[in-house]
Amino acid sequence: MKYLSICSGIESAGVGWHPLGYECIGLAEIDPFRSAVLQYHYPEIKNYEDFTKIQASDLPTRPDVLCGGTPCATFSIAGLRKGLGEDRGNLALEFVKLIERVQPTWVVWENVPGILSSNGGQDLGTFLGALGELRYGFAYRVLNTEHVRTQRFPNAIPQRRRRIFVIGHIGGDWRSPAKVLFDSAPVREDAPPSRRKREENPKKPTYRSARSDQLVEDEVAGTIAARDYKSATDLVVEKKPVIMRDSQTGSNGKPWNDEGVSWSLTAHDRYTVIETSTPDKAPRIYKEEVSPTLTAMTGGNRQPIVFIEKDVQDKDNSLIHCGDEVEMVRVRKHEVDIQGLQKTLKDGKVNKSLTIQNIADSLSVNKTTVDHWFRTDGSFAIPTEDVWFDLKSLLGIETDKFDDSIMEFEIREGTYEMSRRVYSDEGVSPTITASNPDAKITTRNDVIRRLTPVECERLQGLPDNYTQIPYRGKPKEDCPVSKRYEACGRAMSVNVMEWLGSRIKQVHNGEI
Repeated sequence: MKYLSICSGIESAGVGWHPLGYECIGLAEIDPFRSAVLQYHYPEIKNYEDFTKIQASDLPTRPDVLCGGTPCATFSIAGLRKGLGEDRGNLALEFVKLIERVQPTWVVWENVPGILSSNGGQDLGTFLGALGELRYGFAYRVLNTEHVRTQRFPNAIPQRRRRIFVIGHIGGDWRSPAKVLFDSAPVREDAPPSRRKREENPKKPTYRSARSDQLVEDEVAGTIAARDYKSATDLVVEKKPVIMRDSQTGSNGKPWNDEGVSWSLTAHDRYTVIETSTPDKAPRIYKEEVSPTLTAMTGGNRQPIVFIEKDVQDKDNSLIHCGDEVEMVRVRKHEVDIQGLQKTLKDGKVNKSLTIQNIADSLSVNKTTVDHWFRTDGSFAIPTEDVWFDLKSLLGIETDKFDDSIMEFEIREGTYEMSRRVYSDEGVSPTITASNPDAKITTRNDVIRRLTPVECERLQGLPDNYTQIPYRGKPKEDCPVSKRYEACGRAMSVNVMEWLGSRIKQVHNGEI
């Protein structure tokens, strides 16, 4: 089976399909970092970059399968829901045009479940109607990463990631796509895998989140809403102590809003953790056996964070290392002159008459990230080393005063810069953000830490350090962590792609 991958990202499809005997004849990815990942792992395969320009004559052969997930933000519940009326949404129709040009036998298209309700369902109807006009039969289904088991992933993957998959087959007959997505047995044998054994007499949930964002005390679950699971509403919580407060003045100076819903932890809201038994101040972070959906995390330093139970394994200089986090960590070698850097950046921006959007577009960096480079409050962020010299050139900054402090790092044991994994044996530790050194975590039983890039890779079924590559002339050990998080958040789950690839191959060969 030969396939063409568009909007390839870091090529989860290839990780899932190559062991099945699939051969990739072309990739298409425009993002610099994700393109570098493709070049590192698949140097012999051409990256066509912009898939809207691919012609049949450009390909070495006609593909058996065309696979891709066009940008989903415009269909997401969390987005502006402009659907096909927005440029990124229109890439879904450009995908259909590519189908018409290259005439694959099979089509695999992935998106968020939000497209089911986008524009009242008309956006999905338009996409499927276009497939029908090209005489492709189709079927679609929402698959959840945590329930899809394969030979390589017999217990699935512990990430709650729901995505809609549209399978198309040339010839106009829907039966072949339906065979791929649905079992013929009247009772499915691949029920969701069981996790850890539950308590024999678990406590009944006594609180639910209502539409008004109030917590209601009764035994009725909240309404199930159509969503892409990128928010934490309509969650059932138990009546028990929860943790959440701030130790500095943050959003409106309060740790939760007046509607009884806690603020999300961010890099600049300065919220940390303390135990409280007040039921109407529930946190947005829950200690569960399945990870929430990994997001693309393109702005605001939004990394996924988790609860871990404090496990003392080693002490040195009054520090407790949590779990297996005793390691050498990478920290800045020189102190950064924050005020001087703020003034230098601001002066360069003013002198060049550039807007935040101008800078973001020029550096291929998210606008929110750029905005934090020019903040004068606690949300100021130091530009990352991978863009520093490009930023200097763009702003016309001639001084080399900040080069060493931004670019040079060293390895030390038991210290940290961003990850905040080391905790005091007095039960007091810094917060999860590097921008707020004074906030404290005061609970001794549980702590919060970021997921590591390797953990994010595992939650997508990728090999360890798959996204750790040489980038912009630097060794892979210096690969920017933020780019790795984003790449994982935008990827497809390998177990789902493996299952789809196996089913397509079986149907194609007449085995099912």
